[in-house]
Amino acid sequence: MGTLKDKLDRWAVADAAALHASLTIFCCWYNHVRPHQHLGSLTPMEAWEGIDIRRPPRRRLWFEGWDGLLQGEYLQR
Repeated sequence: MGTLKDKLDRWAVADAAALHASLTIFCCWYNHVRPHQHLGSLTPMEAWEGIDIRRPPRRRLWFEGWDGLLQGEYLQR
């Protein structure tokens, strides 16, 4: 929750619909893009699916959301 709180402190939303859309983007970034130190630099989805990070990605896509507050490389494996 610390990561979400830190990002939300710097992000303004207009209404409940905008908050819902923003949280959807955050969840995608947090689970599929952002590596987690306690997961050995895997994303939660890579850890869940048992992805071998030594296998090169099929595609690399740049992810950016919340006007640049959320960013990173999404590696399709």
